[in-house]
Amino acid sequence: MSKQTIRNYESLKGRIREILVKYWDPLGVNKDPHVWDEYDPYLFRIFNRILDGSTEEDIANYLVSLEVHSMGLSTADEVRASEAAVRLVALLD
Repeated sequence: MSKQTIRNYESLKGRIREILVKYWDPLGVNKDPHVWDEYDPYLFRIFNRILDGSTEEDIANYLVSLEVHSMGLSTADEVRASEAAVRLVALLD
């Protein structure tokens, strides 16, 4: 990974976190700023997907997959995932 990629990630990490907490937030952590880092393990993977040209639909599907497979939720909110995905992909516009 190049130094430029790392710099780009560092500059967008906070914005990605904010979008996940504000628009996606399947665990409801947005009410407590002390746990806003709950989704941090996913930030770099999401950044890479955006950087690699994933579409809004690809990102939304990934978020839904995280809800069900990584977080163990029985259902996922596809609308919420799509709204977050639109904002995530727009970060590189």
